[in-house]
Amino acid sequence: MSKALDHARSRALALGLLALALLVAIAAAATPLFLVHRHYDGKLADLEDRLVRYQRLAASRGELTRRLAQVRALDSRSYFLKSAVPALAAGEIQELEKSLIEANGGRLASMQIEPHKDEGAFRRVAVNVQMLGNIGTIQNVLRVLETRKPFLFVDNLNVRSLRADAMKEAALPEAGLVVQFDLIGYAIRK
Repeated sequence: MSKALDHARSRALALGLLALALLVAIAAAATPLFLVHRHYDGKLADLEDRLVRYQRLAASRGELTRRLAQVRALDSRSYFLKSAVPALAAGEIQELEKSLIEANGGRLASMQIEPHKDEGAFRRVAVNVQMLGNIGTIQNVLRVLETRKPFLFVDNLNVRSLRADAMKEAALPEAGLVVQFDLIGYAIRK
């Protein structure tokens, strides 16, 4: 009887080992399949998100094209100095400032070109200006500088009054002022 019991036990043990081996084989085959499935599900979700974004962009293409045409119509190059060559750009600033000062009744005392600086895609060109004039002249010059093209920026503004004998020498009938400032313009580097 003990042999029969041992035979039944060994048969149950063999069936248990067979079931365990089948479970391990199924798990070994299913785990990589599950991981691959999960990987491709993530990729598919990412591609679906991209498709939705690209469809939104494609739908807004007409609006974006219209806006781009508006920006191009603004002629943004007109806001910059014409030449990126430092000497030519400084000459352009000098000519603009000289004509502006003379047109508003002021007198140009001196202009000095400062070294240029490259700032990314732009070239910063500065001219140090010293002019003589009354308060009205200075206001007009600064107002016109603020509103004209190309854009010019005033930096390091220094205003001093002239002595009485210097005013007579400069032929200024009203209270004379000496104004010194840096006039800065930007050019697009090529």
